[in-house]
Amino acid sequence: MRTFEYPKGYVGNLHQHREAQLVYPIRGIVSVTTERGEWLATRFRGVCIPAWQQHRVSAEGNTLLHSLFVNADPNDGALTKLTNINITSLLHELIAEAGRFYVDYGPDSTEARTIQLILDLTDKQHTEEPAWLPEIRNSRIRRAIEGAPLATLKSAAIAKNSAYSQRQFSRVFFADTGMAFKDWRALYRVHTGLRLLATGASVSNITAELGYSSASAFIAVFKKHTGLTPTAVRI
Repeated sequence: MRTFEYPKGYVGNLHQHREAQLVYPIRGIVSVTTERGEWLATRFRGVCIPAWQQHRVSAEGNTLLHSLFVNADPNDGALTKLTNINITSLLHELIAEAGRFYVDYGPDSTEARTIQLILDLTDKQHTEEPAWLPEIRNSRIRRAIEGAPLATLKSAAIAKNSAYSQRQFSRVFFADTGMAFKDWRALYRVHTGLRLLATGASVSNITAELGYSSASAFIAVFKKHTGLTPTAVRI
């Protein structure tokens, strides 16, 4: 287990390593970017990164990150799939405690048994709820989205600004990302909301900036994809 203190705005280099990795911020929010898209790690939600997976870790807000590196068996379920995992209260405390361990400890030590317990519990906590944001490779669509206000991010406007008919846009977008635009937009807003929370923005201001009709509507979508309320993420 290794711990890292990252300042707000930290952007890591693209890299890979032979060990599998569990990324979990005890404080703050971390993004894990791969060629497939972006995963966010928050309080009570970590990211599993398989061995040799190219990735970049960045910090949203002042972050205390705990990372567990293991030589994962490819036939074992733990840390062999690029995915979010739910972090239970027990896992949270175990990971926080493991962050205090020294690098060297014996195979039959309390430290080794704690790490094994973390792995055993992690393997049972993979979430099936989509929480990663697929990368948009289509340059026309990507530029149209980047130039659109979050509060008015509508498929008709994006289709027009990327020079597609509505039907063409729907087909091309799904082929590019594997999901419908409305589902991608919901995740995009959640990821943006997490970043705004890390800056200290209020839920009411985030609701307005993202174009939700009410705070309760934003909170419902946010909780669906993160398992937590916006307030809980910031604790």
